[in-house]
Amino acid sequence: MIPSEKPLTGLRILITRSEAQAIPFIKKIERLGGTAISAPLITFRLPADLSSIEHLMKQLDQYKWIVFTSQNAVRFFLKMAERLQLNEKDLKNHKLAAIGEKTESLLNEHGLDVHFSPTEYVAEQFVEEFGCVLQDDERVLFPHGSLARDTIASGMEGRNKQIDSFVAYETVPDTTRKQKLIKLVKQGEVDIVTFTSSSTVHLFFEHIRDELSVPTRLQFACIGPITAGTLESYGFKANIIASVYTIDGLLDSIVKKVREEKE
Repeated sequence: MIPSEKPLTGLRILITRSEAQAIPFIKKIERLGGTAISAPLITFRLPADLSSIEHLMKQLDQYKWIVFTSQNAVRFFLKMAERLQLNEKDLKNHKLAAIGEKTESLLNEHGLDVHFSPTEYVAEQFVEEFGCVLQDDERVLFPHGSLARDTIASGMEGRNKQIDSFVAYETVPDTTRKQKLIKLVKQGEVDIVTFTSSSTVHLFFEHIRDELSVPTRLQFACIGPITAGTLESYGFKANIIASVYTIDGLLDSIVKKVREEKE
């Protein structure tokens, strides 16, 4: 939703997600009148050792389901599929489960149908609902990031479900904007810091912890309760938590907060 008014006018909003992922976020903020400042804290890459990935993906026919919990998982899985010369038929023979509208949309863009998505975009809800759908004899393949929580794999195993997981991509720190980040925060050039994952929270405080204290006027906006919980572990409460765990949901929550403060 983009209203005719510009509710974020005058606000400087820091984006900490990866550079490639930041582009649509920046455009949405600017259309709402805000100033988007990109200071990526993370970037992504294929694991150095691909042998275990290749081993599992060469045995795709043993799996009924493939679970994707992020757009990055989709991108890197498909990159490996191309590397191993797997064709569309190899992938379309499987049922796909996805967490999040963007994850599902990206799969659809590649001509792949999603057969299951949870009612709430968090791992705990996924385990609860997917566990009821999954048949006992159906094996699951779960490609994920290096910093992914163990909730899904352990949850499925706790239900005696057959799941094989592997790291499809690594999340690594992007330190190229560290000094920029410190300057922005130290000089009060940011009004709202947005966090779209727990890893961005960890790296934000890792960057600034030895340099300065966080200004009390600085507000933090988190994409969901898990990320907000990570922020709280550093002694800060999220001023804004998205009720829908997407970028659009985060922006809607920021706009709502701004309007409430102006009333």
